[in-house]
Order: sequence, then structure tokens, then C-alpha cells
Amino acid sequence: MPRLGLPREIPSDNDIPATLIGYISVQGPESVFGGKDHRLNQTAKAYHASQQDRDDARHDLEKSGFTIIAESSLGFSASAPGGAFEEITGGTLKAKERLTIVDPSYSVYVTHIDIVGDHQPTTLGVGRTASESLKVDGVVIEKPRVYQQVFPSPIPPNSPKYHLRLPEDVALALNAAAANQRGERGAGISIAMPDSGQYRHPFFTAHGYTIRRPITVVPGTNPSRDPIGHGTGESANIFAMAPGADLQPIRASDNAGNLVGAIAGLLRAKELRPRIITNSWGSDGPYPPPSPPGEDDLAIATEILARIMHEVGGCGVIHWNRVGFGC
Repeated sequence: MPRLGLPREIPSDNDIPATLIGYISVQGPESVFGGKDHRLNQTAKAYHASQQDRDDARHDLEKSGFTIIAESSLGFSASAPGGAFEEITGGTLKAKERLTIVDPSYSVYVTHIDIVGDHQPTTLGVGRTASESLKVDGVVIEKPRVYQQVFPSPIPPNSPKYHLRLPEDVALALNAAAANQRGERGAGISIAMPDSGQYRHPFFTAHGYTIRRPITVVPGTNPSRDPIGHGTGESANIFAMAPGADLQPIRASDNAGNLVGAIAGLLRAKELRPRIITNSWGSDGPYPPPSPPGEDDLAIATEILARIMHEVGGCGVIHWNRVGFGC
């Protein structure tokens, strides 16, 4: 639906980036790609690929110029030049500007990369493979995600004389202070956080917080940098609640701070098997959604379902726009 009379998509004047990050789904008994059913199976095992098929797909992808970033039982997160994506899909990459909602009152055009051509899906950034010998049922080029905060904020603070202090005020506001005083401080609880990055600010050192060396999933980025400070700020909120937690930051942003590797960050976090995976970013679609979820959202939801089912023994409930599943 147009916002303020503007079309949702317009042509882009930007070039295709030298390196792209994508999610590649390996064929399993069932697939979220190419079907008419926009609901997920009750169990993620229906989408699991065999180890042999994943090994074969990895070999073929690496031969085509892909670098595997992370792997799950459903597929891979991988980076490659645009030409490699065109090679395996038989499509053409095209830059498009998508009107992106970053706040209920604030929208901007953001560059997305689409795969276009004969027999390619209509979902933005989703492609089918050109060869039946490649055991892949769908390709998703990652789209920039939206941080759960606007930079810069369009709304100024009500008063420059008042702000929440960290960690005391946040812990008190979230009812964590009493639990912390009883000794419930999240000691040793591993938390993985895919976000913009983590800067080792003296604030964290002074409080004795445990932060592991950040991991980056975006090629060519420095794991010690946080270009916009979003992940660093969110981590302070984590420690306000659980000062004894063990945090593993995962940088999913490029050098400009754009969150271009969110799916890659999620898969890398899953590989680490932490007790908690936290994210403070989301999608850009309107709510309530005007249409069923696309194959890209279904693929991510399946990855999340696989994590939930593994952790809680086959029982999980999640809502992703109109994607819903549970026990």
C-alpha cells in the first residue's frame, strides 16, 4: 500500500554490491519455496536436509564461488559475488528501492537486491536454482533489517534533565533489581546477540561484565567496531537485567552500519548453541500484514522453529506476521 502517496518500490540508481550475503535452503522432504501454502509444518524436521545433501550442496556452492558463513540442518548462510548468485539461479540481479517503515511515522527508501528472470519468484530477493542437480530449493538474498530504534530519532526527548541511568534505573524499571539482590544475576548464562556490533566501552569493563570477542558475519568488517552503537547500547540493557551473563556479540552490519547479515547472524548464533539468542531488529512490512508471508520470511521462521523445537523438546510457539505454529 502506498505511504503518503509514494509507491512501495521504485528503480534504484545504485550498483550491485561487490559481495552479497544470502540464505540458501537445501532440499528436504518439504519446502517453503515454490508452494502455495503459506503456513509451516508443525515440526521443523519436515524441512531438514540430509547430511549427504548438505555436503553435496556445500561442495557445489563453494565450487561456484560461495563462502559458507554458517550452517544449520536446513541450509546455509553464505557470501558471494553477485555473479555467483546469478550463476546458480539463472536470473539477473537488479537493485530496487523499497519504501521501508522504520517507525510508525517515518519511512525511507532502502536499496534491496532482487533476482529477476523467467520462472523466478515474485517475492523480493528470492530465487530458484537453474540446475536440478544442485540440491537447493531456494535462495534468499538478505534484505537490510530495521533496528528497533530510529537513527537519528525523529522525536526529541521530552526533557534534557531526565534519562534512565544504566544499569540501576533499567533494572528497577524492569523489576530485575530485586532478583539481582537475591543472587539471581544470570551467572554463566550464555547469550548470543546478532546486531550492529559491540564496542568495548570502558563502561562494560568498569562493571566487570563478561563479553566475548565479537564475531563478524559480514566480510571485510572489523569485529571490534560498532558503526552506529545500536548493539553496544542493547548489550547494556542485557547486563542491566543479568549482570552475570556471558555475552557473545555477533556483528551483522556493514561498514556503514546497515544490518545486511541478519540471517547470517542468526545461523551463526544457532551454531554456538547459547542458552539465549536475542535480537532487537525486525522486518519493515506494515502491520497487520496485507498479504501472506513470502518465502523469505517462511525460511527464516523455519530456522527459528528448528531452534525452538531443539531447545524445548518439540514444543514452541512463534508468530511472524501471519506465520504461526506451535504444539
